[in-house]
Amino acid sequence: MICRHTRSRIYSLSFVVLLAFLLYSSFLTAQNNKIDSLLKVITGLEGQPRNVTADTNLIEAYYSIADEHYMLEDRPAEQGYTKKAIDLATSMLVKPLISAELKRYALETEARGYGNIGSYYEDTGDDTKALEFYFKALRIDEGIDNKAGILRHLGNIAIAFNSIDESEKSIDYMYRALAVAKQMKSIGAEAEATLYSNLGSAYVEMENNDMALQYYTKSMEMFRKLKDTGTIAMILGNIGNVYGNFGDKKLNKGADPRKIPEYDTAVAYYKKSLALYEITGDKRNKAVHLASLGSLYRGMKKYPEAKERLLQSLELSEEINYLDGVMEANENLSRLYSDLGDPKKELGYYRNYILAKDSIFNIDNAKKNVELEMNFEFEKKAALQKNEHEKEVIALEAENQIQRTTRNFIILLAVMVLLLVIGGFAYFNNRKALQLREMYSQQLLISQEKERQRISKELHDSIGQNILFIKNQMLKNNDLRLMPAVDETLEEVRSISKDLYPNQLEKYGLVAAVDALAEKVKESSNVFVSYDLDAVDKELPPDKQINYYRIIQECVTNALKHADATALRISASKANGVLELVVQDNGKGFDKSILSEKAQRSFGLLNLEERVKYLKGKLVLETSPGKGTKYIFSIPS
Repeated sequence: MICRHTRSRIYSLSFVVLLAFLLYSSFLTAQNNKIDSLLKVITGLEGQPRNVTADTNLIEAYYSIADEHYMLEDRPAEQGYTKKAIDLATSMLVKPLISAELKRYALETEARGYGNIGSYYEDTGDDTKALEFYFKALRIDEGIDNKAGILRHLGNIAIAFNSIDESEKSIDYMYRALAVAKQMKSIGAEAEATLYSNLGSAYVEMENNDMALQYYTKSMEMFRKLKDTGTIAMILGNIGNVYGNFGDKKLNKGADPRKIPEYDTAVAYYKKSLALYEITGDKRNKAVHLASLGSLYRGMKKYPEAKERLLQSLELSEEINYLDGVMEANENLSRLYSDLGDPKKELGYYRNYILAKDSIFNIDNAKKNVELEMNFEFEKKAALQKNEHEKEVIALEAENQIQRTTRNFIILLAVMVLLLVIGGFAYFNNRKALQLREMYSQQLLISQEKERQRISKELHDSIGQNILFIKNQMLKNNDLRLMPAVDETLEEVRSISKDLYPNQLEKYGLVAAVDALAEKVKESSNVFVSYDLDAVDKELPPDKQINYYRIIQECVTNALKHADATALRISASKANGVLELVVQDNGKGFDKSILSEKAQRSFGLLNLEERVKYLKGKLVLETSPGKGTKYIFSIPS
């Protein structure tokens, strides 16, 4: 049974917003032009003489615009303004004769900023770095007994420890947070209820289901008093998961899954949860709990009920474009049809599961790429602003220190130096951006190949072996009615596996893999393929062989799709430490001048260029209308 326990992230989401509302709600009014208005305020405040009022107003403006950028998911900009607020608060602390009230405000400001930076690192998956900043913030707020801040940081530390599988430490910090929440009147009840729910989830991960049930029940009672229907629905689903775990223990001891009362109790809790999600209109969590209920029904061997709930989960996930839900529903449906002995439907849903998983993988990588570009752009803007500020300071100092007759000369000299520095800095950052993009592209190629190899092996070793087992059982029982369908399915699985990753390459080398590719082309078309790769077959390490194969495969694919060729020639030679690979067809060719526009380049050609760049080589393309196409790859050996 697949169970997903939902943990309330009050401390990094709802609770932070609640604290922010209590501390500086006037800065969180949502308006379309809020950021532009705040920028004008900040510009005005930065231009004023430095004093306590100007500094405190500027700090609040920095945090307010940081919150606006957070809501827009512009995390680099959010972090930039958060760090400005911290720097200004730190400068206030070193001023002579600072009052106790102002010192407390500056320390609270520092702690708030460090907590936000920790939240940023946690959202980007760096929980270790997040813990560093959470503890830094906690030490400051503990020093001034700021209970709201202490509660926030303890909760965030607990969640971060749980993310890195430090469940015992996570529970310890949750108990500490509970002690603080009970001392607070304004926001203590909601925080306390949330901590009980999170303790339940932590105990589930420690496989202590009795303690988990106790804390989930306590949390649900408190949220009922708070009339929080959405959270009650979530906890009901988690209690259903706990009873499912109780049932699993009996199942592992040999009990009949159709006669385990704990499973029936779990079903009842799932249905209560779904009824509340129907009221709140939360389609995403409804899809999650439909999948959990369908998975439980499958474990209970109630296949019609399982099919109904899983199809409902899939339909709802597709409706709201919830890819994780699509992936999970297809995976469970594949397992369901495996139990029912329907290999075609099992494979069909398994394919959809792989496609959804691949889409999630590509989206995650695209987000990482956007994050890299956003970080670079923000760093570049910040550096330019810093250099402009330094330019003004130097000019002012020169004006006050030199004679009127030489002032213009020195200012001009200073400007020239600064322009050189800015130019050098811009050049350095451009190079850095190119390096980051190249590194990302290379890592993406490596990740894609590893994922293709993993899926290929999973198809061959798992699905393929299961189908082969079914075939052997049918032969053994002399049941040949579905044998053609089984053979067709098995062959299709093998074909998909080979397309994803050629096993000949790993076992026998590049020549064998290209030979298999040539045979496949001959079987599926009238194109004659010849090759001569003996000169490089033994020269290439395994990590380079896959890239050579992909280059050849892409060239062959382009020829079959676009060239109308009847013959293909693949050859390789080595001279002066350079391997030269040539792929040539006798097709219709094309006007190469259209490639000067990047938008006209096909995805396949861009893919070729990225692989050649990864191998530190060069690509020369020779073609013209009616004269075929010739790809020449020169790659250091």
